[in-house]
Formats: sequence, structure tokens, C-alpha cells
Amino acid sequence: MTHRRTLLISFCVTIAVWLAFSWPLPRYVAEGIPSSGSNIEKGYTRRMIMGDHLQLLYNYWILADMLSGKTPWFFNMYEFNTGNDEQRHSYVTYNMPFSIVFTLGYWMGGRAWGWNFAGFISLWLTYWLTWWLLRRYTTSDWIAGSTALISIIMPDRWLALCGGSPAGLSMAWVPMLMLGLDSMIRNASVGGGILAAFALMFSWWNDSHTFLFSFLMAPGWVVLVLLHSQNNRWTDRNWWKRMVLAALPLVLLVVAVVALTLVEVRSAASKSSVGPGGRSLIEVTLYSPHVFGLFSGRGSIHDRSIFVGFATLAILAVGLVAQLVAFVRVRSGRLKRIGFFLVLVCGMALVVALALGIKGPRGGRLIVIARKLIPPYAMVRQPAKVFLIMPILVAVCAAVSLDAARAVWKRAWRVLCVGLVLVAVVEDWLQISPTICLLDHRQSAYQAVADDAQQHGEIARALVVPIWPGDSAWTSLYEHYVSLYRIRMMNGYRPVVAKEYVEKIFNVFGSADPGQLSDAQLDDLLKRGIDHVLLHEDAFPEKVSPFPVGFTIKRFLNHPRLQFLEQDQNVWAFRILPEPVKKESMLGDWNMFFPTLLFECEKGTTTNGDIRDDAFTSGGRFVRLGEGAELAMRPFKHWCAPDASLLLRLRGKGRATVRVRLDNIRTVEQDVSADGNQWIWVQIPLKGLDGTLEASPVIEVKRGAIDFDVMMYCSGRLPNLERDKTISMAAPLFFHAGYTDLSKSVVKLRKDYEPDAGIFYGPRLPLGASSGVARLDFESDAAPGTELGYFYLSCGPEQTKNFEVLA
Repeated sequence: MTHRRTLLISFCVTIAVWLAFSWPLPRYVAEGIPSSGSNIEKGYTRRMIMGDHLQLLYNYWILADMLSGKTPWFFNMYEFNTGNDEQRHSYVTYNMPFSIVFTLGYWMGGRAWGWNFAGFISLWLTYWLTWWLLRRYTTSDWIAGSTALISIIMPDRWLALCGGSPAGLSMAWVPMLMLGLDSMIRNASVGGGILAAFALMFSWWNDSHTFLFSFLMAPGWVVLVLLHSQNNRWTDRNWWKRMVLAALPLVLLVVAVVALTLVEVRSAASKSSVGPGGRSLIEVTLYSPHVFGLFSGRGSIHDRSIFVGFATLAILAVGLVAQLVAFVRVRSGRLKRIGFFLVLVCGMALVVALALGIKGPRGGRLIVIARKLIPPYAMVRQPAKVFLIMPILVAVCAAVSLDAARAVWKRAWRVLCVGLVLVAVVEDWLQISPTICLLDHRQSAYQAVADDAQQHGEIARALVVPIWPGDSAWTSLYEHYVSLYRIRMMNGYRPVVAKEYVEKIFNVFGSADPGQLSDAQLDDLLKRGIDHVLLHEDAFPEKVSPFPVGFTIKRFLNHPRLQFLEQDQNVWAFRILPEPVKKESMLGDWNMFFPTLLFECEKGTTTNGDIRDDAFTSGGRFVRLGEGAELAMRPFKHWCAPDASLLLRLRGKGRATVRVRLDNIRTVEQDVSADGNQWIWVQIPLKGLDGTLEASPVIEVKRGAIDFDVMMYCSGRLPNLERDKTISMAAPLFFHAGYTDLSKSVVKLRKDYEPDAGIFYGPRLPLGASSGVARLDFESDAAPGTELGYFYLSCGPEQTKNFEVLA
């Protein structure tokens, strides 16, 4: 079959596969990009889903913007920019050549079109290269073309591609490397060596995992090619001369890449926030898939990423039987083919064992050995990443198996070939269910920052809140929006973050998350040329602050050195002022903030404490302290919350002293007492928090014996449970998605943006002993009777009820 015909057929087949496996992406090809290969959203689409897909889109956009002349060459200045543009100068590859493919699509139809165009080209390139590789292992174009399909249908490929991993695109270089090595060895071709060199170079540019596993696979593939070759050339001097010449480009590239990689690894190790030993075995264990993932579509995304399916098992069985039958019928020349087949299967088994990580054979001993012998392997957090070489190995195995079947069963081989490949296609297709992230093309709060900076003759720079250590996918949202207006952002997103950023930026300015920005911090920002703060209200999980985002909004709006500029739904923009200005107090009725900081007393450090079970306690257990016994709770950052207090649940007969040490500077102390078998709540006010950051509570029983259940950290005027018959809380005081409407003091939820999950919850405060009614007030434009969601009410262990919420 000619190259032109193969190109045309492979293009048409790839379109069919892309349409089937990526659906409903074709409907939104110019509006959205895939964010996951395992959908959990209603309707398969949601707007602005945070994740790796947005980060990779940002990285592709950077090169496109350079080519457009709007961003200086070799400057990634819109993230991790702490005020000095020159520090953002770096000679990196910017994911070429796929970023160039993206740029072509971007110029044709925008960002989403560019992304999807690059993804399709990656699939087409993989299929076409695999087809040409398999033609060296079978004389049948029918078998080569059909089994090459496996290279672009296995779930690992689609989960990576739809999840925004650069490996999803860079997997195209695996068959290119194998084809180059095959040509270099079998034909002593210089072109083959150059092709293999380019494949390794591109994989190095695109994805470190693809490069690592391709590099490790290469020696094994060389052995397989030599086994498959019919001619024994070991004693042929001319062949050796041609081989040395053919391999020269590859050897030179490998030497250069290894040298540069070692320099980068040493440099990164000294600057990285990851420990010198790489990823811990605990991390590797958390990301290790279960063995049932090989043949089952259930489980976590890590389990499903190693799916091979029963069709692959059937193909292996057919191949083994056909090889044995052929060996019995015609012994001459078949032993070498059986050896090739068995070594290939053993190689695939090795990949599976490594992919299982710590859950592999003998407690993951293989991956522990690999981490010791191959230092870069210690940086791999997800063992299943090794599966990115698996689709091509399975395709080669399938081609060899069906080629053997063609020799044995001359009449039935076509039916067998079509049947097994179709079963594999259907089996793999059932594992993929993409989620589409629809992209925003404007954001008025970011636009307000850009406009305000222009009016003041400044370069637009901002600190975006919440601020993370630099490795959180939430920051991918910020990357997208700053790229729309070319705002230099102090934050950033990288899988591995520099220690300097964590120590000098996150640790210093992390207090902005709970809304605490001192004059010294603001002066530091202004010196750096950072004149603005942006707040993402709906990207505010519990991890970033002890209180809901309403706490931060109130602090920012009342801050004498923050000037409110604009709110565009979920994003708030502020300007940093050089001097404080007088403001009228805002949101005075927002004065009750419930906690995320909840401490189970039985998990504290005790002396002479007795931990007991009780189904009617917060964590199902409590700790009993006798006279003289102490209980130390873990220290926490209090962030100078106004009207701060601790709530402590206790019972028994006796008296205790609660001491809260503030940064070892001063101590807040209060006596508490209990006189009965009923659980009671005691409030301990925390005063004089200014000038301190950390609180360390210690409880000492002075007399009697007291049971302690749970401790909470709260802010504001808490309700009196014995006196207040009705407690009403404004919606913005709850944890929530959506955005706050200050004019009505309500939270508005948007169908296109909010996830199909818990999006509004609280209050996590004690209730009185008597019965009561919980009421949720809401409005909706939907038709009466429309299901809006569910309202869950939980009061203690196994006491949860859900109520349907209807318009």
C-alpha cells in the first residue's frame, strides 16, 4: 500500500475514532476542551473546570503569543512573577512541536480549536506511525492497519489526553522511536537513527514521563528487533560499520540529553520543594492502581488507566496457540518467532508489574528496586504512567499474533482479526466518558485590573487569592484569566515547585487567604510593582482558610488599604493603596463564622488519658482525663480572627483549666467545669491575638474526671443555644460555590459553572438539646417542580437525611 493511501485511510479512521471516543467534544470543538476521560458531571459539560488541561492550554498559548509578537520570546512572565520580569526569562521548549500545531489551530479558530486540533493530530500521527511500524512485523496491510488501531483506543491514552496530561499527546513519539530503532537495526539506516533521535528529543521536550519510559524501553526494543530479524549479522563487519554510522545521531542526542537532564535534575533537586529522595513511597502507594483495573472499568482513574481488557487477553491466547501450531507444523525458522513473541509478552508483563506500583507483586518490590537503580524513577508519583508505552507494545503483539493466525488458519483469519479488534474497540470505548470544559473568553474583574493599571501608567500585576504553594490545580483558573489580559501574576502552577517560591512567597503572603494582609505585606507587594489583589470566591476549599470565603470578602472590603474595583460574579478585584483611607464599616451583620478547624480530643497528645468509644460523640470516641492529667491539641494558625473563641464539648464532674499559648509570647487561660453526665458546650474567648500567629491549646484537669469530645475554632458572635430560639444566617457565610450578591446578601449558583457535587454547606455549629426545624430559603427561575438538587442534614454519626429540593 502506498504512503499516500495509508495517510488517507489512517486520517479517515482517526476521525472516526476521535468522533466516537471523544463525544460530545465534537459538538463543542470551538468552545471547550476535554478536562477528564471519566465524566462525573451532569450533561458532560461545565464551564471553567480547574485542572491540568487549563495549565497545558496556558503553556501552548504562551508560544502562540510569542509567535504573534505579543509576548517577548522566551519569557513566561504571567505566572510566578514576583515583580522582576527578567527572572521569568528561560530557554525552554514550550512543548514544541505540539504547541506549534496548537498555534496553527489557534489562529484558525481560537484556543479550544487549537487544543482539539493538536489532540487530533497526535492521534493521527500515532496511528499512522504505528501502522508503518507493524508492516515490518506482518506482510498483511489488513492486519497492520487494524491492529494499529489499538495504539489510539486504549483507555490510558484517552484518560491522559482528556485529562490534560502532556503525555496524552506525546505518546505519539513512542511508535516513532520504535520505528526509527527498527529501521536503524534491521536496515542499518541512518534515516532510522535520525528518526529515533527526533522521537526521543520531542518526547524530552513534551513530557518527562514519556521520555523516561521511552528511554528505558529502547534497549529492550532493540533486543526484540534483533530477535525478529531473520538474518544473523553479528559476524558481518560491513553491517557493524553501517550500524555505527546509523546509530551516531541517536547516540549523540542521547549523550546530550542525558547530560542536560542530569544538570537539570541536580539543579531542580536543590531548588525543588520535593525532597531529595524524590516522591515518598506513601505518595506512590496512594497513586498505585489495583490489579483488577486490568480487566475492570470500575475503581479510581488510576485503576482504569491500566485497563487492557479481555480482548487483549484473547489476542495473546490466539497468538500463543498459533505460534505453537506453526512450530509443530513447520519447525524451521519458527523457534526465533516464538522467542520474539514470548520476550515481548514478558516485556508487557514487566510494564504491568511496574504500573501496579506498591500494589504489584511482592508488595511492589519491583518498583522499589527501579527507584534505587534508576534515580529519575524516584520522581514518578503515579506508577501507572509507565503504561504510556503499553498501547504500542499491545499493537505489536496483536499484529504478530494475528499474522501467526493467518499462517495457521488461512480461511478464518480475517474473521478472527476483525472480530478481536472490534471487541477491543468496543471494550475500550466503554471505558471512556469525556467531560468538556467550556472556556471563558472574558472576565470583567481581571479586565478591571488591566484597565486600572493602564490608567495609572503601570504594568498590570496582581496577587490572586487563594494563594497556594504552587502545585494546586486551582491555580490553572488564574493562568487562563491572566492570559486573556496579560496580567503578571505572583502565583503559578507547576507539578514541582521551587523552594524559593514556597518559602518567600507562599509562606509570607499565605495569610491573604483568610483575609489578613498587614501594612508590611502590602508595602512589600507595592515595592515589587504588584498593585492589585484578585479574589476567586468559588475556588476557596476548606484547605486554604479556617473560615468560609465570606470571612475573607468582609475583611478585604473593610481593609483601609484595599480599594474595591470590580466584582464579576465569582471574582473580586482590589487595588492596593499606598496609605490607609477611612471607610464606612461594611457587612456588619456578617458576624458569625463557623469553623473548618475541628479537633477531635481523642487525637490529641495526652498524659494519663483514657480513650473510649461512644457512638454519640463527634468522632465516635472521646478521651477521659483524671485529676492532674493533660491534653495537648495540635497548634493551629488563628489569623487574628475577630471575636475569636474556642468551643469545647465536655461532660463529667470536675474542673479543668484551658491554656492557649500564643506564639510562646502570652497565654490565654480560662477555667471550665462540668457537673453531670450530659454533654455541654463551653466557649473560651481568645483575646489579644495581634502580633501572634499560632495558638497551642492545652487542657489540664485540676479536680475530678472529665470527658472531652471535640474542640472548634470560631469567629464572631456565636448564638446562645439556650436562649436564642431562632438562628438565621446569611448564605454568604456558608461554604459555597457560585458567587455573592451583596445587594441581597445571597449566594447565586450558576448551572453552567457549578459542579454536580456539594456546593453549599454549613454551619457546623452546636445545636440545642431540644427539637427544631432547619429551613433553606432559595429562589429559582426554573419551572415549578424542577429538581434542583438535594439538601442533606447531618446530625452526628449515622444521622443523615436528604431532602429533594424542587423549584
